[in-house]
Amino acid sequence: MNVFYDCIAPWLQTPRDLNRILNGLHIGFPVVRDEVAVGDFVALETLKTFAPETYRAVRRQKESLCRAPSQEKRQLSEDIGKEYDEALALPADKEKMRRLRLMLSRMFPYLANVWDSRMYAAVAEERWQRERRICSPEHFETYFRLSLSEAVLPSKMITTLLQRTHDAAFVKNLFQTALKNKIADGRTQVALLLDELNIHSETVPDIDIVPLLQAISCIADDLDVESDEGSHMSDFVNNRWRLHWLVNKLVRDRFDLQRWLGLFEQFLGVS
Repeated sequence: MNVFYDCIAPWLQTPRDLNRILNGLHIGFPVVRDEVAVGDFVALETLKTFAPETYRAVRRQKESLCRAPSQEKRQLSEDIGKEYDEALALPADKEKMRRLRLMLSRMFPYLANVWDSRMYAAVAEERWQRERRICSPEHFETYFRLSLSEAVLPSKMITTLLQRTHDAAFVKNLFQTALKNKIADGRTQVALLLDELNIHSETVPDIDIVPLLQAISCIADDLDVESDEGSHMSDFVNNRWRLHWLVNKLVRDRFDLQRWLGLFEQFLGVS
């Protein structure tokens, strides 16, 4: 709701204004409707329609918009807010600048760190990635290219996986197929699947945890491939770490010690 009132409504003065936005959405939205956050996509189309210079600047500023400004950058900058204003081609008119700042802060929450000194915890990044928001580095390009990056799995694939986490045969087959599919940076799709399971771990039903982990553990050695080492987070990340994090999220972070032990016995097949 905030996206509509802060990003879209201020620009709608006449029925023609609405038609201009709808015409743009008619062309692009059907192509990526399942791969983007609807509010962000409509907000971006609004920006493109009424502030094209800022829209073009946004397209060039992925790293600045999708990452929190470092402490070093803050210390070296005399006026970091002004630097962002210039980089994003914000107008000199105070009312238009205020409107665009608010709009961009809704689309890219880390901008609140720049203009309002509001801080976000790192856990928010997982939520933004899960929701396929424009502020997620993994999904940013989809909003402009109107197609999925190789480094992003289709939402339908993820939805199907989450619906069938109880099906060991399906899970094993999916991961074995993903092992054969490499993306542009040399990684296999296994890294992407494990990342998505970590992001969506809260949606895995309790009853599916053991069959899911059993299915993956059966082929864990095969999944531990050198090409999947490293990511934007750390050069030390590999599939063993991704699986370790998944186990922690599904078991340690969800249950008490007694329940852990029960799941561990079930995992090992101990009666």
